[in-house]
Amino acid sequence: MAIIKSPIKKDLVTRVYSGKSGQCMCGCSGKYYYPSNVNKTAASQARGYDVDDDEISDGQVTRVLNVVNTNLDSAELEVGNYLAVNVNGRDYFLYFKY
Repeated sequence: MAIIKSPIKKDLVTRVYSGKSGQCMCGCSGKYYYPSNVNKTAASQARGYDVDDDEISDGQVTRVLNVVNTNLDSAELEVGNYLAVNVNGRDYFLYFKY
């Protein structure tokens, strides 16, 4: 497991996920959010269906980013793709590319 020593900066994040641990990540047990500067066309193509306006939330992106940054000592890093933590039965993911 890679060791992350510095907090992740918001401008590196393309989307976040927050959901129940141990469940699928289709969105039925959690939710994906995108920053307001998202390229909706690229994000929609990457996941196979449209990114809706209600999924765009700088506030939720910041919330998940803060949870991950607070728990970096237990973070799982998929190099170049995502960073994830589990806190109290919830999974929090930061994604770095579509």
